[in-house]
Amino acid sequence: METQSYIDDVRRVFNEIMAFVNVRGKVIVDFGVGESTKFLIAYGAKVIGIDKDSEKIVKYSYLNIPFIICDILRLPFRGKIADISFFSFILHEINPKYHVSLVKMTKDISSKIVIVEPSPRGCIT
Repeated sequence: METQSYIDDVRRVFNEIMAFVNVRGKVIVDFGVGESTKFLIAYGAKVIGIDKDSEKIVKYSYLNIPFIICDILRLPFRGKIADISFFSFILHEINPKYHVSLVKMTKDISSKIVIVEPSPRGCIT
């Protein structure tokens, strides 16, 4: 797939998601810094970027948001810190046996959780 086609697909998916989720003015913990981080900011979210890859943090440092380098399975937070925990194309990279505990951990830090993963059937809400 060529780069522009991929970017167009990502933009389409985010437009579909934002039709259901209002992020404007909300504090969002974005797990896996990348294109999702840029889209959330563009939609008016106050983003905290989480990633274990320090090179990605450096790459996106121009976004001027708080970044935390940590393992997603060992979050350094106690209590609610955000309105929404946001996972965009990241859970498929994590061993499925940890998914339930990860969702439970993020429920402790935010009121809502948004999970975006590829589906051969298109958008499922």
